[in-house]
Amino acid sequence: MKPLIQQIFEANYRVYGARKVWRELHRQGHIVARCTVERLMRELGVTGAVRGKKIITTIPDSSVERAPDLLDRNFVAPAPNRCWVADFTQNAAMATAPPHWSVTPPGDRPGPC
Repeated sequence: MKPLIQQIFEANYRVYGARKVWRELHRQGHIVARCTVERLMRELGVTGAVRGKKIITTIPDSSVERAPDLLDRNFVAPAPNRCWVADFTQNAAMATAPPHWSVTPPGDRPGPC
């Protein structure tokens, strides 16, 4: 089965993943489980092409000294709802939307809440 998988993989420009190799095997009349094709492809060391591009937003430079913690941040809350922390991470889907969020502790909100 491994030579057949390798032949299908090579014949399709080395871009077919396990699902497409499995479907091609079925078209050729070789009935085999998809998990078996996945396992055999791992053993062969072949993988399909991966679409998309991983976005790396920050590459830290280990040779530069980090900025000091001027705010003396303490991330330990003495009780529930006392210490709020927000993390704004860049998201590719939100990269074009303007930021319009804010974090307000419950005691600072206007109204009855």
